[in-house]
Amino acid sequence: MSKQQQLNPMDQLNQDMKKKGYEFSSESGPKKIYIDPSSGRRKVVTLNTLPSKTDGSFKKQCDAKEIVHKFATTGQVSHLAKKPGQYQDVSHVQDLHASLIQVQRAKTEFMSQPAKIRAMFDNDMEKFYAFLTDPSQNEKAVELGLKTWTPEAEQALKTKETKNGTSKKTDSSDNNGSKSSKSSGKDN
Repeated sequence: MSKQQQLNPMDQLNQDMKKKGYEFSSESGPKKIYIDPSSGRRKVVTLNTLPSKTDGSFKKQCDAKEIVHKFATTGQVSHLAKKPGQYQDVSHVQDLHASLIQVQRAKTEFMSQPAKIRAMFDNDMEKFYAFLTDPSQNEKAVELGLKTWTPEAEQALKTKETKNGTSKKTDSSDNNGSKSSKSSGKDN
């Protein structure tokens, strides 16, 4: 038979089943029932003549041999990973229980603040934490009473101002306990 005279799928199925020795028994919609004459066993064949809904472009990605080969060469199972692997130093990370306790303590500390303070951060603990850890907000945090001003913090601020080239007059005590006005940074 030439390529121009190809059989339709149903006729091709009938022909293939006859070659295997099956006899046609009955038909019910897309199902055809064949009987093996030697054993009497029935074989039900369903032939789907609709266009395939399978996208063939994913054939290589779904092939088990390709997946195993990729794992053997890269060590990663990429078809399961939503994001590529990352290498990070997590030696400082505590266990889950300790981390949850730390978060709960932070939440308790935030909720113990006056409502006016919490409202400044939209009642969001993360915004509160970001504010407290931002060095540029140290003065405002001291004004609000959220941080205490220590000599170490004052020295760090002086060092920072000197590096930035700004000057700020501060009152500090000298060794004799008397107050004197000192300038940090460049004079104008």
